Amino acid sequence: MNKVIKYGRLPRKNQEKALQKQKEELMQFAKERDYEIAETGILTRKTEETEKLHGMFIDEGTYKKEIIDNKNSFITMLDEAKYGEFNQILIEDTSIFVKCGVFNIDNRILGFNPMELIEDLRVHKVNVHFMKENLDTIDNSNNMILSILFHTAEFEIIEGIKRHKRNQ
Repeated sequence: MNKVIKYGRLPRKNQEKALQKQKEELMQFAKERDYEIAETGILTRKTEETEKLHGMFIDEGTYKKEIIDNKNSFITMLDEAKYGEFNQILIEDTSIFVKCGVFNIDNRILGFNPMELIEDLRVHKVNVHFMKENLDTIDNSNNMILSILFHTAEFEIIEGIKRHKRNQ
């Protein structure tokens, strides 16, 4: 049986409404594809307090210089995917995936190669479905379009950082 979870972000305003919307998206996706929603999940608050969630990994936080500060649920989700807790990840769009892999350490911007992460998830037979783009990563034929989308998102992040620095 395919088990699915959803990764998402929680905005500063209207958190309950946003959480409910993400839950509904997950339930609809699971129903349409006859997937089971995985039991695992977590909500990580900006304060690093956590709450257990059913089938969702959610990070609360703000974007700082176009970089997501709080990524604890994202990292936990990746670890649990590799341990076989689920085999489907539902994410709103490719830019969220890329932004979660960019870190600001001592004012140096570091990041992972999103295609390498996709390949690593494939080795563990985990698919990422990007809702906005309607793309699945398990299919190698999507590599070129994913690479273009990831590079576009990285470019937008870098440009956002440059704009932020100019406005300081």
